[in-house]
Amino acid sequence: MSSKNIYTSNNYYLEYTCSIALKNKYTKWYFNIIDKALKRNLNKNQAKLLFGYTEGHHIYPNSFKSFEHKNKKENIVFLTSREHFIVHALLVKMFVDVYRYKMINAFLRMKTINNKDLHNRYFNSNLYSKFRKYFRERYSWMVKKQKRTKNLKHCYNPTTLERTRIETIEQLPKGWIMGCPLNTKGMISICNFETKETKRIRPNEKIPDGWVKGNYNNKGNQAAKGLVYIHDPILKIRKRIKPNSNLPEGFVVGYGKY
Repeated sequence: MSSKNIYTSNNYYLEYTCSIALKNKYTKWYFNIIDKALKRNLNKNQAKLLFGYTEGHHIYPNSFKSFEHKNKKENIVFLTSREHFIVHALLVKMFVDVYRYKMINAFLRMKTINNKDLHNRYFNSNLYSKFRKYFRERYSWMVKKQKRTKNLKHCYNPTTLERTRIETIEQLPKGWIMGCPLNTKGMISICNFETKETKRIRPNEKIPDGWVKGNYNNKGNQAAKGLVYIHDPILKIRKRIKPNSNLPEGFVVGYGKY
């Protein structure tokens, strides 16, 4: 992908997307459509009043996981369904390699997405032919990728969450462990009743102080059993503690009706 940008915009996400895209006519058309939509300066409700039906579009593609804050409102523009379909068709032509396959996947979903509010998109034989061509291209790439990684094993750094694949356990880098950081199989839920947080840890990890097993949002979970409610009638806050714990200053036993 190219790094020099010939497009300037008040929207950082549009400018950045065009800076990493190929410098071709499709990038120019993408820039013009998005720039025109941004100049309308409409929020979701205003766009619906104007067009009757609109769709939100990520200016910087959501599948490009190299950029933070992709879901900020500055990265969302509201387009008509026709505009949305066209810009995704353009994005396929704007990138190469893995980025192109990500855009092919997004483009294919423009027809197959399961949304009861989505109008039935126009679809003729030429579009069908293009879809099938893109589908074959993406499928071929996925098969080749699976063959390259079929016999490799996942490992990751628990500190940085950096991950890779290795052929044998002898190749495991120092400080790394086997597995995938996104794999939650076998993990247990723990919660903190003071902060109302819930997270998951592996069975061999030590439960931090102040945390207990269970999900805070799951009523009747094991973590809540045996705990008693206490509340502060002045601050009007409540929490749960163990029966043998000391009452914090200002708290009394009971649920408290506020």
